[in-house]
Order: sequence, then C-alpha cells, then structure tokens
Amino acid sequence: QGLRSQKGLLKESCNPYVQVDFNGTSQATQTHKGTDTPTWNEQVLVPFSMPAWDNSANVNVWHAGGVSGGKKKMGDIDLIVDDLAQKALPPTWFYFFQAPPGARGVKLLRKTADPDESEFAGRMLISATMERTEKPLLMVRAAEVAQEPVVKEGEIWVDMYMVNFDSIEQPEDMYVTVELPMIL
Repeated sequence: QGLRSQKGLLKESCNPYVQVDFNGTSQATQTHKGTDTPTWNEQVLVPFSMPAWDNSANVNVWHAGGVSGGKKKMGDIDLIVDDLAQKALPPTWFYFFQAPPGARGVKLLRKTADPDESEFAGRMLISATMERTEKPLLMVRAAEVAQEPVVKEGEIWVDMYMVNFDSIEQPEDMYVTVELPMIL
C-alpha cells in the first residue's frame, strides 16, 4: 500500500511485483501495472534443505520499468529462516522508507540517523511459514486473502539521564534511534 511512483522516460508510474530470493533460488509474483496499492494474494514456495547455507529469505518489491526498461527496487525485507523454523510469521505489516525526491539519489533507507532525511515509501503485508513436504516445488500459486492484523496505538518515550562526550569533540546535534522488537 502507498508505494511511491517511479520516474520513467515519459511519465511516473508504479508497476510493482515481489521477488523472493533464498538459497540460490528466485521466484517472482505477477506485476501489477499502474497501481500503488497492489493486492497479490500469491504464495511463493521455495524448496530447501535444513540446515540451509543461507539464513535469510529476501523479499524485494520491485518496479517493472515499463517503456524505460529498467527495474527499480522499492523496498526489501529479510525474513530469518531460523525464526520461521521456530514460529510462523502471522500477517504482519512491513514499512518502507526512502530518501525524499530531489535528495542526492533515491536510495532505500533501512535505518537512518535523521528521520527528517527519509519519508514513507509504502508498506507490505506478509506472512511466512516453513513446512516439511514430500516433494518440494519452486512455484508461485494463488493464496487465500490474508486477514489484516489489528493495529493498536501506543506511545514511546525515552528518558536520557546522562550523556558523556569528550569536551573537544562534543557534537552540535544528537539523535536517538529507538528500535523495538516485533511483538507477535
């Protein structure tokens, strides 16, 4: 939802698709042309053996370039395989942030020291699980519509009691980054 349109040769557009890369394999969903709010309802199946030599499945949202031909990454998510082996990931929103238009290059921002230097670039609802199967197949197939998770509002506050700096190298500005673990 809310994916950012990408500049093309003639106009801005949004032609997103999802690609899952894991353990040397890659599978992609269908491309949804001309929408910033695609609904795939597709299941990407990737066979592998445990232990796997790669511990993260990379889920990338791409813009199919259209007339210009080039594809552009719109967002990415890393799912940790060991975590999925312990517990399935229920439908969960993942948010994307990018440098604002006009900034020096448009790059994906996973973490930023200055929140003013990034802006919302979309979000994607994902669920994931690992299952043992007799004949694993590499494929994309239709999936049931996922139930959106309940979103609850909350507050975050940070109490800082002491910050020590070398008197010669004291910074003009200081930023605090708060990272919260996903609570399922």
